[in-house]
Amino acid sequence: MSDDGFIMRPSYMDLHLSYASHNGIGQLQTSSNQLEIEVGRYAQIPLEERICQLHHQGLEIEEKYVFS
Repeated sequence: MSDDGFIMRPSYMDLHLSYASHNGIGQLQTSSNQLEIEVGRYAQIPLEERICQLHHQGLEIEEKYVFS
C-alpha cells in the first residue's frame, strides 16, 4: 500500500513470467491454492493431519512448497 492509501501493483507483476507463474504466485498470496493446509481447512481436517502429499511427512504449507 502506498503512502496515500492506494494499493500498489505487486513488483512481481512487472517480471516476464508465464501466466502459470503469475497465477501460482497469486494463489499462494491469497491462500486459494490446493495445498493440504488450505484443502484441509475446508474439509475440517485437524492441522496436524494435513501431511505433505509429496514427501509424506510434515505439514504441507506454503513455505515448504515454495522452498523445496
